[in-house]
Amino acid sequence: YVGKSGWWQDAITAADIQGSYCYLTTYNRLMIYKIVNGKLLFDHRIYMKPITQKEAVAVSKSGKIIVADEQQTALGGGYLYEIQDVQPSPKGKSKKRK
Repeated sequence: YVGKSGWWQDAITAADIQGSYCYLTTYNRLMIYKIVNGKLLFDHRIYMKPITQKEAVAVSKSGKIIVADEQQTALGGGYLYEIQDVQPSPKGKSKKRK
């Protein structure tokens, strides 16, 4: 788990590495870590709605992020999502990662 909320919010369901970044999904968010000297340093997170069982993440060399969720009776799903990677800038404005 990546937090104290148990599997519902904090279980890692998928991972991908592209360049010097590691991308991890949970049921409700995508977490992005920078890889520095073999260690993961938290960079930022993107919350995703609806809460579903995300089961796959893939990041292209151009930075396109695709997430897939599993079709499940209780949670729905069975879709592909393209995620826009926007991170906050130091001045509180958003900027797209290049």
